[in-house]
Amino acid sequence: MTSEGGVTSEGGVTSGGGVTSEGRVTSEGGVTSGGGVTSGGGVTSEGGVTSGGGVTSEGGVTSGGGVTSGGGVTSGGGVTSGGGVTSEGGVTSGGGVTSEGGVTSGGGGGGDIRGGVTSEGGVTSGGGVTSGGGVTSGGGVTSGGEVSSGGGVTSEGGVTSGGGVTSEGGVTSEGGVTSEGGVTSEGGVTSEGGVTSEGGVTSEGGVTSGGGVTSEGGVTSEGGVTSGGGVTSEGGVTSGGGVTSEGGVTSGGGVTSEGGVTSGGGVTSGGGVTSGGGVTSGGGVTSEGGVTSGGGVTSKGGVTSGGGVTSEGGVTSEGGVTSEGGGGVTSGGEVSSGGGVTSEGGVTSGGGVTSEGGVTSEGGVTSEGGVHQAEGGVTSGGGVTSEGGVTSGGGVTSEGGVTSEGGVTSEGGVTSEGGVTSGGGVTSGGGVTSEGGVTSEGGVTSGAGGGVTSGGGVTSEGGVTSEGGVTSEGGVTSEGGVTSGGGDIRGRGDIRGRGDIRAG
Repeated sequence: MTSEGGVTSEGGVTSGGGVTSEGRVTSEGGVTSGGGVTSGGGVTSEGGVTSGGGVTSEGGVTSGGGVTSGGGVTSGGGVTSGGGVTSEGGVTSGGGVTSEGGVTSGGGGGGDIRGGVTSEGGVTSGGGVTSGGGVTSGGGVTSGGEVSSGGGVTSEGGVTSGGGVTSEGGVTSEGGVTSEGGVTSEGGVTSEGGVTSEGGVTSEGGVTSGGGVTSEGGVTSEGGVTSGGGVTSEGGVTSGGGVTSEGGVTSGGGVTSEGGVTSGGGVTSGGGVTSGGGVTSGGGVTSEGGVTSGGGVTSKGGVTSGGGVTSEGGVTSEGGVTSEGGGGVTSGGEVSSGGGVTSEGGVTSGGGVTSEGGVTSEGGVTSEGGVHQAEGGVTSGGGVTSEGGVTSGGGVTSEGGVTSEGGVTSEGGVTSEGGVTSGGGVTSGGGVTSEGGVTSEGGVTSGAGGGVTSGGGVTSEGGVTSEGGVTSEGGVTSEGGVTSGGGDIRGRGDIRGRGDIRAG
């Protein structure tokens, strides 16, 4: 069901002018997803929360004029991503919360939080507490109605929340961040080699924010805010305004993680280089056999996107980011791979994010669930790719594929300018389709093929992401699996994402 200017995917929700999600309806200018909450003009994906004019994806948060990070800080425009919360082995959303195999709504009562409690207007994950209208993660803090500083919180078993959130097979939003690989994987933390961002957060070998990206439990929206409250997951993340990860070092404004280097105003990641005004190509971090891009991202097979796009082999398109097969990164004009990060055998992001073996696009994100689980998988408008992959960004290219500025192409797929295509899938201009899914122009489509894609945003299998406010079916992923707000795909039982369907 779609409302004017909006699109709804099967069992999912999209934002647009007005959108309606499964079982819920919003008025024009506002959007609500099943179990999510939005404020005027904003958009929420299931389990996410958004503030006016901004957009949020499951676990991600974006403000229209401002930017907010998982830490719960917003810059002009005034939107905050509530620190997300995750329950053991579950998934977290920025404003929303999800417990193991469950789904939570950001400010709404919907969603199922196993072992947790949700109060109306608030969200709580198992062990967490929320105050009315705000969102608090266990150990996070929420301020009374509109702003939540919660610091993303991770529960044991490795999920991170924040403005952008990611869990195993996770979720992320524009300017948000990372999924497994860039952040934490089940039971773990990120890769080694780390990265740091100015006043950002860095986890052990983890991620950073800075010009605008953060990872590991971190959160950053494009344009640049740190995950203040920081994030911590068992085994090594961060906290505070400055952050330190286990075995790392932190300084007030700048932060450095193990193996990384940081400078006051600028940011540099291990092996990266920082330029004066705070731009770093540092993110130029590559994971084993991976490739890193600056503003863009590359997945484990070597594709990156950015303003321009680069594919493995080192060519840069206008917009300025190039990643070389070797994992080097070059920032062109204003693109910085600032604080990119890679996880072992994974990928790093700069402006965008990527998960292990996944791909991300600038401002878009991919979680491992969207990649790994959907082998051959799914792509979103903003750009997402599944393993084997394809990446989207301004222009995107997939391994062995072709990129056109503003358009995207996935391996063996087709892409129309401004659209995105996933392997074997087809997209319509401005719209996106995931394999076996259907999409409407400018909208979102959830895929029967196991993947989901959002219009301007990103989706991972069972994950959620938005850019311009979209959510994928289920809006949340549980440990290695997918769960839908409605319940029939709740991620329980054989669809739980456990066993052979585990993203692991």
